[in-house]
Amino acid sequence: MTGDVKARAFDNWREHVRADEIGKVRQHLVLSSVSCQGYPASTLHSLATRELVDELRSTIELLQPATLFLPWIGDIHSDHQVAARAGLAAAKSFRTPTVKTVLFYETLSETNGTSTLRTEVFSPQLWIDVSSHIDQKLDACLSYATEFGSHPFPRSEIAVRSLAALRGSECGVSAAESFVVQRLFCA
Repeated sequence: MTGDVKARAFDNWREHVRADEIGKVRQHLVLSSVSCQGYPASTLHSLATRELVDELRSTIELLQPATLFLPWIGDIHSDHQVAARAGLAAAKSFRTPTVKTVLFYETLSETNGTSTLRTEVFSPQLWIDVSSHIDQKLDACLSYATEFGSHPFPRSEIAVRSLAALRGSECGVSAAESFVVQRLFCA
């Protein structure tokens, strides 16, 4: 949803670094394309909801995904909350029938940064075994160098491996990712 790093007072060099990092992540994950809406970071809350929903719906109609992954709606980051709500509105089953599954994912530094008084607690219902490709996932994550730091920074190699190990221990594998299910349709 975001991508205009100039809005955060980065210089032109930093903008190119970020674009290069996204390209490297795309290669690691073998993605055929990446769609960036380019809104200024940390400002989605100030934009018209209708605009965001229409942008997402257009992207969904173009790509026709069966599964939509959204940031956890209760994340501390306001952009994640807004993107999740807009994603849910854009993916209504009667408007975008190709989307059969909607899953919320957790984000290190954002999902568990919420107050314990909030009602939106990330409580996984679906686990996916990533044991065989945890190193590939970590390589992709570390390609996004401007978002990662050294431990105890919450987005670090140790934190990624630790969360994968924790989620794996919850379902009997060595490494897993977990999700909150919004919609799951099985034919």
